[in-house]
Amino acid sequence: MESEWFSSILQNGREGGLRSCNNQVPLIKIKEKKDICLDITKFAKACVYHNINYKEYIVKALDILQPEYFHISGGDASSPIDEHGNLWEGTIDCKWVKGVLEDYAKEKDIYLVFENPKAKNGLDNDIRNMTYFKQSNEK
Repeated sequence: MESEWFSSILQNGREGGLRSCNNQVPLIKIKEKKDICLDITKFAKACVYHNINYKEYIVKALDILQPEYFHISGGDASSPIDEHGNLWEGTIDCKWVKGVLEDYAKEKDIYLVFENPKAKNGLDNDIRNMTYFKQSNEK
């Protein structure tokens, strides 16, 4: 069942969040033409929604889609709401994500985009989140 959901998304683009907005093209076909950005928090939320292990499927997505760009943000993995919270406030395993991306980056250049709150502290909060992420496997 788990594998069928994931394969279906990649091959048929059935789930709205994992296909192109323009023509509903499955991601597996998009990767042939342009680089893919994997939003870690949204991907984890989709996995939790479908009762599957987000860590296992993020690793599979890296292997199949070969993304170059990643959105990193905090949020509650069990909530369907698109959150751009602070990393230390979320339920996604930051230490694990950093470790997986470090291993993945040994084979190709990757780019991280931090999507975090800016209302109160502006760019200072981005720096705090980047520092938290950088130090997450040191804790």
